[in-house]
Amino acid sequence: MGVGTELKKIFALLKFLPKDGCQCNMLSSRMDRMGIEWCNKNEEALAVEIVKEANRRDWLKYVPGKQLPALGLIRMAIHNAEKIQSVTEPKTESMKTPPATPHA
Repeated sequence: MGVGTELKKIFALLKFLPKDGCQCNMLSSRMDRMGIEWCNKNEEALAVEIVKEANRRDWLKYVPGKQLPALGLIRMAIHNAEKIQSVTEPKTESMKTPPATPHA
């Protein structure tokens, strides 16, 4: 799970499904592997890759400023992955119950 998985979910809702020979699954796996912080730092490069792949299929044929919608979808996927991570990651030490103090 991660940003790539969340992006694939968004694309599936839009009926943009991976096809034979596309780089969609490889990109999704790389995004998951590299993590949320990396995806945040590299969102513009990721948008360029997504637009290249989308252009091969005419998905964005009539969309002006193609990179901007791709950035929006990446940011939505990052947000979704952050929400999931905050629910599933273990609590930190500071959030645990403090040890009982001895009674005098």
